Amino acid sequence: MRKDAATLNKHWIARLAVGALFLIWIAGLRAAFVGGLNPGYVYYSSHRTYPTEGVLIVCLVMSGEFAAFVGILRPFNFSWCRIGIALAASSLLLVADLLLGGAGMHLPGYYYSNSFFLALTIAFLAIAAVSKGIFSLMRPASLQS
Repeated sequence: MRKDAATLNKHWIARLAVGALFLIWIAGLRAAFVGGLNPGYVYYSSHRTYPTEGVLIVCLVMSGEFAAFVGILRPFNFSWCRIGIALAASSLLLVADLLLGGAGMHLPGYYYSNSFFLALTIAFLAIAAVSKGIFSLMRPASLQS
C-alpha cells in the first residue's frame, strides 16, 4: 500500500512540474506580446505598427520548445534522465538563441522573449533536479525504486 502512495505522489509531483513549466511558457508568451510594444533603437516614426508577424513567429517557436519539453519530461515519468535531457536541450537552445541574434543590442523587445523563456526553464529544471535529489535522499530505502 505504501508503494502505491509513493507512486501517486510521484505522479502529482510530475504533474505539478509540468504545470510550473506551463506557467513559464505563459510568462514567455506575455514577454513576447509586451516586447512587441518596444521597437528597439529606431529613428522616430509616427507610423510604426505592431510587429504581429514577428511576435507570432517567436510565440510559435516558444510553443514548439514547450511541447518538446513536455514530451521529454512527460507528466507521468519525472526521472533523473528526463530532467537531464531537458536541461541539456534547453541549455543548447539558449546558447543557439544567443548566438543567432538574441543577445544583440537595440533589437525589438520580442527578440529577447525566447531567451527569457529558456533562461526561466533552465532555472526551473535546475531547481527540480536539486529538489528531486534532496527528496530521493530523504526517502526511506524501502520506498526507493
